[in-house]
Amino acid sequence: CLAAYFHSPARTTKEEIKDKVDAVMRELGLVGCADTILGNESRRGVSGGEYRRVLIGRELIKSPSTIFLDEPTSGLDSFQALSVMETMKKLATNNRIVVSVIHQPRSSIFAMFDRLLLLSDGKLMYFGPSNQALEYFSALGYQCPQHFNPADYFLDVLSINMKSVEQEQETRSRIAFFEKEFARFKENTSIEGPHVERRVSSRGTSAGSGAGSDMVERVTYSKEAFTGWFLDFGVLLWRSHAKIYRNYAG
Repeated sequence: CLAAYFHSPARTTKEEIKDKVDAVMRELGLVGCADTILGNESRRGVSGGEYRRVLIGRELIKSPSTIFLDEPTSGLDSFQALSVMETMKKLATNNRIVVSVIHQPRSSIFAMFDRLLLLSDGKLMYFGPSNQALEYFSALGYQCPQHFNPADYFLDVLSINMKSVEQEQETRSRIAFFEKEFARFKENTSIEGPHVERRVSSRGTSAGSGAGSDMVERVTYSKEAFTGWFLDFGVLLWRSHAKIYRNYAG
């Protein structure tokens, strides 16, 4: 409820805040752990996947239309990663845009993507419908093996190999080839709507590996009159007291 207090209009009642929190928890599938602590290094709490969804829920309280996520599955096992991304897919089909930087997604996660942007060394390799990426690279002579995870294949062909000078030169040459081919492809094909392209380009080309509280990189906020400093101070004082009480070791 802490984030809801901070990002609700000043005259919002406790019942309205509770209803808002309950709605977000239902949307993220967190109702079952409503009364569970988050936990820390010394005290067990929610699972890793649930913790990530709590962080996302903290941002959804602000009613964003667009969410940018940096490595939302970092540090999670395969099952928890799938659970988090299923939640993101649900959000994306509910009048929201979700843009995520993700490395090495499992094949079932890759299949959820609507649009795919591939970068190598900061250069654009592909940007378009995810279900057309394999066909595009196949036309360039790079056929993904049957029953192979497309995400793993793209990592293989788009990564720079630094094991030797010869391998580095070879992979850099291949990346330069992909960059040139896609630039030419864009000139002759319109595969994306302008709204998606503008939103993705605003994210930039660098993708950090941060996680935890920095996972939600950017949101589009709804314009509301937020609470005053006195109520903010009261909420923070209550939160500090609750943390001291819960973590008291005496």
